[in-house]
Amino acid sequence: AAAVPEDAEIQLRYLARLFRAAVDADAALREDEAAWLRQRDEELRSRHASLLEQVPRLPSLMPRLLAAINDPGKGNARALAALLETDPVFAANVLGVVNGPALRVRREPIESLEQAVVILGLSGMREVIAAAAISPIVNFNRDRRLDGEAVKGLWSQSLDVAMAMRLAASRTGSAHGFALYLAGLTHASGLMALLRGVGSLTAAVPSGAFLSGLESLSRRYTVAIVRHWGLPEHTAHVLSCRTGARCSHPEAAMLEQAVSLMRACVLAQAGLLDQARLAALRQRLPDYAEGWCQGAAHG
Repeated sequence: AAAVPEDAEIQLRYLARLFRAAVDADAALREDEAAWLRQRDEELRSRHASLLEQVPRLPSLMPRLLAAINDPGKGNARALAALLETDPVFAANVLGVVNGPALRVRREPIESLEQAVVILGLSGMREVIAAAAISPIVNFNRDRRLDGEAVKGLWSQSLDVAMAMRLAASRTGSAHGFALYLAGLTHASGLMALLRGVGSLTAAVPSGAFLSGLESLSRRYTVAIVRHWGLPEHTAHVLSCRTGARCSHPEAAMLEQAVSLMRACVLAQAGLLDQARLAALRQRLPDYAEGWCQGAAHG
């Protein structure tokens, strides 16, 4: 039988794929890498302004949009569409997400916001609006040492994790479905923010030890970003359980499983993980994970 890949192996291979040069998996942390990680750790601890400069602001419209969605008695398709249209750039983002491969609900493209509200309903639009608001974090001038397509794929993978969390929340009867969807959607936001700064590294080829440190630091950055954005406390709590904090939360374990599987699916699609090992990983997952990764929009 094929060996089940460990989380640490998936993590290393997935992060290595983001870099153009082949990663030296066994190399120890280099001096410039250690200094880079230390500087960002200090920025995080001190809540330095440069941390939040790496993170796009959520649209100023967000509180009004979420209020309209959370109070169905006050909203209707036309009113919500009109509110979205007051920010044309964001409105275009919303339509892009609606018609993207992860959330697409029908073959023909949805051509108007009002049509989107009617087809998706208010709960569906809440997910779309959240995705459209957070998606700009993946847009940045990438350093030459990063693989642009692989970095762009971080967002597709985040959407896949979000959809997996929504499905699992429904199957387990969780009262925190939207908060868990947001946890999946934002789980890589810290990594995306940190990748904006790799240009200051001097080594062309990252070490395996650096990638391990990058993963650990990015999880803590994610929690800081989620709190900065004012997302639900339950979302922040589930994400904080991935930072090595002393908490054993079943929904944090669920998120860890979803992230690991979606990363493994990306690797298998790229020919970097054996299909038999991917199948072994899927067989080990709980019942609530059935169907994860099928039809996922991998980047």
